[in-house]
Amino acid sequence: MHSHSKFGQGIRLGNPTNHTLSKYEIHYQRISYLFIFGDMLSDFKILRFFDSPSLAIVELKRIGLPDSTPGSAIQYWLMLDKHQDKLSLIDLRSIDSSGEVEERFFDRGFLKYNTTEATFIEKFNSAQHRLEIRNTSDFPTKMLSKIRELI
Repeated sequence: MHSHSKFGQGIRLGNPTNHTLSKYEIHYQRISYLFIFGDMLSDFKILRFFDSPSLAIVELKRIGLPDSTPGSAIQYWLMLDKHQDKLSLIDLRSIDSSGEVEERFFDRGFLKYNTTEATFIEKFNSAQHRLEIRNTSDFPTKMLSKIRELI
């Protein structure tokens, strides 16, 4: 499958040789989809926004993509380290829901939340971050700029 950017240059996506993809190849494909379909920020919807003085976590859903687009290229989780002023993709590994509590397991940690509170526990140093569940309409302009830079 070939996909074309607005500049007309093709980038091969998918797995034409059916070999096992490394995590770097998968990450490259996800970034490629962001690049190809990321012409305008109006092409996504902010689904969830968790915020604290040191960290923010956002779930985005791409809209207006072809039906053949893989699910991993439609929904993204991003983390902003406010101390380092660094925005990065975090890979969702699994989901658990128990009615009142939602849990998301990522390559870099664990997010647990309900309707009133959230906590993110970092994988490598076990640091805990209490996060406020924010209204997506209150999403900061500075973070939108960071997303633009990432895309």
